[in-house]
Amino acid sequence: MKRNKSHMHKVMFLMFLLLVCSFAAIPVEAKVKKNDNDVKALKQIIKQQRKRGAVVPKKMNGWSFKWDKKTGRLIEINWEKVKLKGSVNFNKL
Repeated sequence: MKRNKSHMHKVMFLMFLLLVCSFAAIPVEAKVKKNDNDVKALKQIIKQQRKRGAVVPKKMNGWSFKWDKKTGRLIEINWEKVKLKGSVNFNKL
């Protein structure tokens, strides 16, 4: 019985060790800060569109916006189902 208990402890320790090692091997990407100029320009566009009556998302971390993981630049806006009002100038992005 003592032998089985000792064997069980060794097996559990090895399983625990494997579990810890598997988490340590997972690469973690550092979060990149969004480009300040892009954030400022996007906030202005959102403010302008909301003032005109368009329903555009305010949260910049949502599904509507895609940010470059290395540079923090805004690389995509998905406003496919959003009805924009008037013209929109994206030149500052």
